[in-house]
Amino acid sequence: MSHHCQDDTIQFAVRLIELLQQTRTTSTYKYAVLLAIMDLCLEGRAKHDGDRDSLTTREVTEKVIELYWSHCEPFKGSTTKVLKQNTGGQAEILTHIKLFKEKHGDVLPNLRTRTPRDYESFVDAVEWTLICKPLPKLQRLGGRVESLIYSITWDDNVKRGVVSAYQKHNKSGFDNLVRLQPGVAEKLIVLSDLLRPLLYREWAFKVAQMNKDITSEAVLEEFLFGASRVDLSPVNKGLKELQKGRCFYCGKPLGTLVEIDHFIPWSRYRDNGLHNLVAADKSCNGKKKNFLAAPEHVERWLQRNQADSETARYLSSLSNELPWEAHGEHTHHVAKTFYLRLKAHRSLWKEDAVFVSADHQQLSAIFSKYDAA
Repeated sequence: MSHHCQDDTIQFAVRLIELLQQTRTTSTYKYAVLLAIMDLCLEGRAKHDGDRDSLTTREVTEKVIELYWSHCEPFKGSTTKVLKQNTGGQAEILTHIKLFKEKHGDVLPNLRTRTPRDYESFVDAVEWTLICKPLPKLQRLGGRVESLIYSITWDDNVKRGVVSAYQKHNKSGFDNLVRLQPGVAEKLIVLSDLLRPLLYREWAFKVAQMNKDITSEAVLEEFLFGASRVDLSPVNKGLKELQKGRCFYCGKPLGTLVEIDHFIPWSRYRDNGLHNLVAADKSCNGKKKNFLAAPEHVERWLQRNQADSETARYLSSLSNELPWEAHGEHTHHVAKTFYLRLKAHRSLWKEDAVFVSADHQQLSAIFSKYDAA
């Protein structure tokens, strides 16, 4: 990246943080929308062989639902306390999710296919909330709109009937595109390691303000966004069998102390799909932490996930049997985006306390090998 591009990205980050601090919102929606846009840019960078210049409101909506999904569970084991995320009553999106979960259950990927009609109606309701509230308001400072991140063709006076017609695939004239400003997708990808923890922290702080009985923001942040919030035990046995009882990283027998690791760390991207999960011993999992893994691990991981391979077929079968989301191609694209943007000085975890420097040529060759497969 040239010095000019670096300076431009830094200025964008400064302006984005100012925008977050200055915009007035009564809910946590602005954090969810920004994270959703960032995640969609990450997913699309390698898949589309270039930066995306627009997103649909439907795509943003489904990402926002994923972000809020676990927030509808009671906090600290309470049977009734679902954290408020609006200064008045509960945020509308959380109310929609809570009612949908109470009716249909808690496993989001399964509900998309198991209850398609109700699921689409549910997404319609959340999408409408995003269209008329955070999307037109996120970039508004006072009475002025600063289109730093994206532009849209409507404002918060948009009519429900127009949006409903679009959702029913009828002619309505509603334009559901969120057009990213030139270079924004690239900037969000470059800044993702910085922005994600910042947005989590700001989101947790906002929730703490709305729930005065919460004293520890660290505990609150872990509850809202931590990897431990998801029970990965159902995949333990299947992944251990796939790896013939050995740690994915060091190859030693796993024994009874098996831990499930997110190959692309949860702190960098929230992905619980089977293709992103590996069985590891406690030592390797603890030492890898939130680091990206070294090229030798990347190649073995890509080989395991290679479409039509015996191991990929096993993961597909396991996904259907449990059931559990898979994310094969999707996970591959995100990994490629992260790894092929690493600078030569970035350290990748190999084993114990051993790290190696990122080698772009080596990593490119590895991904090219499995892109073609």
